[in-house]
This record gives sequence, C-alpha cells and structure tokens, in this order.
Amino acid sequence: MKLGDIVSIGSGRTFRTAVKEDVSSPYKVLQLSNVDYEGFPTGIDWEGLLNVEIKGAKGVATLQSGQIILVAKGSKKPAIYLDDISDSVIATQHFLIINAKPNVEVDTRFIWAYINSEYAQQWMISNSGGSYQSSLSIKVLSELPVPKISLERQQMIVDCYLAVQRELELYSALTKSRTNELNNVFSELTKEQSL
Repeated sequence: MKLGDIVSIGSGRTFRTAVKEDVSSPYKVLQLSNVDYEGFPTGIDWEGLLNVEIKGAKGVATLQSGQIILVAKGSKKPAIYLDDISDSVIATQHFLIINAKPNVEVDTRFIWAYINSEYAQQWMISNSGGSYQSSLSIKVLSELPVPKISLERQQMIVDCYLAVQRELELYSALTKSRTNELNNVFSELTKEQSL
C-alpha cells in the first residue's frame, strides 16, 4: 500500500514575497524558522509565529487538529502531529499537509509515527529532488510504501511511539540538567582559582 492510498496530501500556502508581520491580522504563519528540531518529538515554537495579512482571505486553508505537517525542504523531514490548534495558522509552502482520507481505517497518529521512522525518513531522503537543497514533492511522498495493518495494531504502535517520545523527552531534560550542574562546578572551580 502507498501513502497516497490512505491520505490526501497538500502543500502550504505560497508567499510570493517575504512574510511581513501584521499584528492586526487574525492569521498566523508557520515558517521553517518556527520548527524546533531539538525537541522530542520535533515541535513548533507556537509563540514565535507571526501574524500576517492574507490578501483574498476568503477560503484560506488553516491548519486543523488531527492533521500532520511535514517539513518538505531541507535534510531533515520531520512530521509533526497537530494535536490542538486554536489559532488560525497557515503553513508556508515549505510544509506538506497530510489528512486521512474519509472512510479509510487509519489512525493519523500512526502515519505520523511511521513517517518519523528511520525507514520512512531514509526513503524520503533517497527519493527527494533538488541538487542544492533536498525537497520532497507531494507526488513522491504519495508513493511512500506503508504497511497495511489493523487499526488495533496501529494504535498499539502509536502507544509505544508516544511512550518512547516521553522517555526521550525525560532523558533530554535529565541530560540538560546534569550538563548545567557540571558547568556550574567548572564555573565555581574557575572562580576559586582566580582568587
């Protein structure tokens, strides 16, 4: 089975010029600079989104809860599951937006976890175009092979994936804390030596 059999894939909005802030606008724009690649899992700096005016705003496609956004440009292609979107957020053309097709038995979170798997990431990198900057098209992403498994099994895998993500988050926080402790020790030693 191919990804395009079970989901619809679109791209974000194309901005012909640089994104300009307009604090009076109700729309916010998600750009690559808002993606936090260091988080577990990859996250979004929601506070850093800019308000922008959208000309011809009738029928503007905003991001919705339950969607997946995928970074389509660059060497990393993380997928981010949108759990709770409260603002009118528009993704730029550097993102692909993934929705489960109606009447298809698929857990969107399973697709999110699968796209972030080592296999899918390698497949996307190998099949991306662009000589200067890697770029993934809708057509290519639609061809990504996806295992056909029951909804129950998908949900078991999602539970496991979420547990691993929580562990990575805790491990990252612990490592950061221990590193800060060690840096404080070195700082104190340096102060003692200077006296």
